[in-house]
Amino acid sequence: MNIREKTLIYQFFGNFAIREKIFFSLKKSALDREILKPKNEIKQKCESANSSFLKSNREMSEVKNKSYNNVKGVTIWLTGLPCSGKTTIANALSKILKEEGYKVEIIDGDVIREYISKGLGFSREDRFENIRRVSFVAKLLTRNDVITIVAVISPYREMRKMAREMIGENFVEVFVNAPLEVCEKRDVKGMYKKAREGIIKNFTGIDDPYEPPENPDIELKTDILQVEECVEKILKFLKEKGYIDLDLDLEIIRTKLKGQNIKF
Repeated sequence: MNIREKTLIYQFFGNFAIREKIFFSLKKSALDREILKPKNEIKQKCESANSSFLKSNREMSEVKNKSYNNVKGVTIWLTGLPCSGKTTIANALSKILKEEGYKVEIIDGDVIREYISKGLGFSREDRFENIRRVSFVAKLLTRNDVITIVAVISPYREMRKMAREMIGENFVEVFVNAPLEVCEKRDVKGMYKKAREGIIKNFTGIDDPYEPPENPDIELKTDILQVEECVEKILKFLKEKGYIDLDLDLEIIRTKLKGQNIKF
């Protein structure tokens, strides 16, 4: 409201109450005009921002799905003595790959025996049946372009050969190699101790043999290497074979796993 408008109001409306009411009405009208104007601008900005968000979201989806579209399923078969570090490596590797947008599943020996192979013992026949079931599940996942990480003792060469033949060419055998004495020191459940005392029968490494792979795709000496170094070796192999498209050096892997308390 300008000075001329105020003067006219004072001239024609001497009554204070009426004058203030008119002032308020004019102020409100002016305020409404000022509010309505930004509303249109805000609407335009919101529409623009929404369009930018949708575009950005599409681009992010394309980047994420790029990994899915280019990846082919593979089974990473971690074999080794009890407490050699198979599950630890599987969890660390899975975390890295999932963060990078890959579809990953872990098949852990202990979990399988609890849910799928419950009731099976540790005789040679039962061990083969357990690995046959594991291999079948891994085959289905791999066929559907899932990176499948299997962490099972699988002590006999013949059963690992069976697994490779069942799953097919997309099979990577990883020998998680740790000396028996190192595995025993890592055994927080006391299984080795019970096996030596005869409480547990047919325990791999004590009264049941472990046949090391003769020509594994990858060998991880976990008494020397750290978890991050093991993960790096597997990632490099997967990239070389065209299963993933990642360039993560050791320092990046350490950063990603920092604070996870992942160690042998």
